Amino acid sequence: MTQYTPGPWEQESTLIFAREAKSMICELSEPRGPDVIRHERLSIGSSDWGEAMANGKLMAAAPEMLAALEAFMHADALLNRDVEFERRFERAVILTTRALEKIDQ
Repeated sequence: MTQYTPGPWEQESTLIFAREAKSMICELSEPRGPDVIRHERLSIGSSDWGEAMANGKLMAAAPEMLAALEAFMHADALLNRDVEFERRFERAVILTTRALEKIDQ
């Protein structure tokens, strides 16, 4: 997999960025229908502001969601339900909870 900008990612208004990496990930734009694909700066008064902010929260949680999925990657630990499975499962629950909290902020 190509390396992505390491998390945590944050959202501040219309920007998604990685503070520690000093990197901007993206800028949210006005949501559009399937017939128009272009970047148009999102204005605070937009009727789509709430949807765009929810999209931003979801994108900002991407590194935590990826980490939660990676916690389940080893099938042998999942099948054996041994101590390693319990450790991985607990970590996955913690990471998933963090990601969901970030989305719900």
